[in-house]
Amino acid sequence: MRQRGFVVVTLALVIWSYATGFTRVGVLTFFVFNQSNPLLHLSKLANYAEMTRARCVLFILFAAVFFVSRVVILPAVVIRSTMFEMSLAVTPEEWSGAVVYTWYTTNALLLALWALNVWWLRPIVRVIARSAARKEVKDDVIT
Repeated sequence: MRQRGFVVVTLALVIWSYATGFTRVGVLTFFVFNQSNPLLHLSKLANYAEMTRARCVLFILFAAVFFVSRVVILPAVVIRSTMFEMSLAVTPEEWSGAVVYTWYTTNALLLALWALNVWWLRPIVRVIARSAARKEVKDDVIT
């Protein structure tokens, strides 16, 4: 259920940014999010190949990149830009029209996405802790 919520919010943001002409917001969000994905997939590959040390190193790298890109860079770059610079990119007449509603919706979706990323840190850290304690880590622990 939690993963579906994440996917729903992400898709809503991408569709909303495309429909409202704010494709840069959606593209930048996808760019920020996709930085950690290859490391997660390589970690899973190492897990299937039973390469324990490589799996652990790759997962720790994934967690670090996940934290930096999704928890630090997302609010520092994307959310800051949409919250404080979006109103500067349009005229006051445009701002008082439909753009202000787009601003509220875009920022609500971005903040929800950021909150979900912060929430996802807990299971990621739990996997690292279990691995450090030499407990068996199943492939579905995080989902």
